[in-house]
Amino acid sequence: MTLGRLVAVSFVALVTVGLAAGCTGGGGDGDDGGVMRATLTGDGCRYEGSTTPAPGTFSVDVQNETDKPVNFQLMVLPKDATLKDVEAWFHQALQTWRQTGKYVLRPITWVSNTEVGAHEASELPANVPAGRLAVLCAPGDQRRSDVIAAAELDVTP
Repeated sequence: MTLGRLVAVSFVALVTVGLAAGCTGGGGDGDDGGVMRATLTGDGCRYEGSTTPAPGTFSVDVQNETDKPVNFQLMVLPKDATLKDVEAWFHQALQTWRQTGKYVLRPITWVSNTEVGAHEASELPANVPAGRLAVLCAPGDQRRSDVIAAAELDVTP
């Protein structure tokens, strides 16, 4: 990721966090039953909750139950792409990096990202009018790790 792109992604994430901080509740419908949660454990990354959040501002509660930091991310799923496709893109980029030292990843539209320390929790905010999103867990260095696609969210107006 170029420095300019990293700055742009960081700016979008900060704006999204600011918008999310002004809202109450989570998961789109405002009650505890609507909480969306992604958890990284030693066995992988799991997602619980609604996969159809309402358009606008919402957040995914994130929990890291491992001994290493993790990045939880939301990305826009390209048309006709699946969660397996996303994992394959990152896996291929990791393999190429190991072989050549160059990390080449297809263009991705990031919605938000949050780093969570070992045995900590946080929120992954979003402000999305519509679209398909992937909830990702990236243990360790987000650029050089296998990414786990935990869930697909369908934000429909």
